[in-house]
Amino acid sequence: GIITAEVKRNYVRIKLTAPEGFQRNIDIDLNGKSFKVDSLNTGVPHAVIYSDDIANEDVRGVGRDIRVHPAFSPEGTNVDFVQKLGENMIHVRTYERGVEGETFACGTGVVASALLASEANLVKPPVRVQTQGGEVLTVDFEKTKGDGDFKEVFLEGSTKIVFEGTIVEV
Repeated sequence: GIITAEVKRNYVRIKLTAPEGFQRNIDIDLNGKSFKVDSLNTGVPHAVIYSDDIANEDVRGVGRDIRVHPAFSPEGTNVDFVQKLGENMIHVRTYERGVEGETFACGTGVVASALLASEANLVKPPVRVQTQGGEVLTVDFEKTKGDGDFKEVFLEGSTKIVFEGTIVEV
């Protein structure tokens, strides 16, 4: 869909397309262990697991197994582990499909995690999200009356130049 952005010197605010495919409390069984997973597509499918001890989660192992679980076939899903840090703040660790491992941050995962944590009554918008890479992003949105029905979804964060280069035609 169409993504619009407001870019300032050290800041960007991105308006995302409306999320879809909301599902709550999906039962996932892995090797004798059960998980309750919420799911939402924020441009990319995400499955969210809530944790009380995110530092000790097996993001790579559990993430990989849920990523390919039949409940999310055939495309698979990204898997986000979410811990509440305060009334308006969560910490997120993400296993990304394609990368097939944990990444320092995932924009669509940050958004899915914030929206689903709000739906689970863990946080209220705007939601500040601590990423594994150390950045804190903000997700702001409006909820309509239906379950999993969000609108005016924005992702905000700081920007910085990390590389400059020149392309030379040979």
